[in-house]
Amino acid sequence: MSTPDDLEREAYSHLDECRFAEAREAYRRVALAKTPTVAMLCNLGVAEERERLAFARVIAERYPENMKCRLHEATTMLVCHVPNWAVLLCTDLLQLAKSPKEEMEVRCWRFRAAARCRDRYSEFLEDFTAIWRMGDQYDWARLGRGMLLEEVAALTNRESLPMLEELDRGQWNSTGVAELIRTKIAELRLLADAIEELGMRKLKKKLAREREERRQHGQGYKGDA
Repeated sequence: MSTPDDLEREAYSHLDECRFAEAREAYRRVALAKTPTVAMLCNLGVAEERERLAFARVIAERYPENMKCRLHEATTMLVCHVPNWAVLLCTDLLQLAKSPKEEMEVRCWRFRAAARCRDRYSEFLEDFTAIWRMGDQYDWARLGRGMLLEEVAALTNRESLPMLEELDRGQWNSTGVAELIRTKIAELRLLADAIEELGMRKLKKKLAREREERRQHGQGYKGDA
């Protein structure tokens, strides 16, 4: 009969070989057989997310002409914390949009994903502008403007400042929108100053280096970056 340690080695082997469904089930059995470590829980999370992504890809490939199924893969990428993948997929899906509503839906998801990336300024700005202008053409598209503003209000990284400063130079025919953008710019600058004053950025870099060193020494799944 397999011991909990045997099960854990089996789970790690599945994960290392990208057999995510098997790894997920094995890690769940281990977690119920002995008190899980932080590394084990991390690996379980990796297996669950990667299996979810893999099945979303299966659905998209099974129904390649169905935009809802294709977008399901993009939204799964976003939920599983790989927004860059979602941006790339949505960029491809924009070429396949067959109606303004499909274009709108794809752009909304790409905008959400781009807002969570550090290097997707062009997509962020392009989609904000396109979605906003679609509201001038179609009444139903005006609902997208609310989503845009909610995403802008939720930004917390100072890396977003160049995007916001570019938005601030736009013409949105709304005093409230202009005020929101300028308020968010001021807020992020204040946040950055406060974090710098507390030394949090240096601390985060130090802890990140330590995590990387532990991972390289086998303390946790080496392929989860």
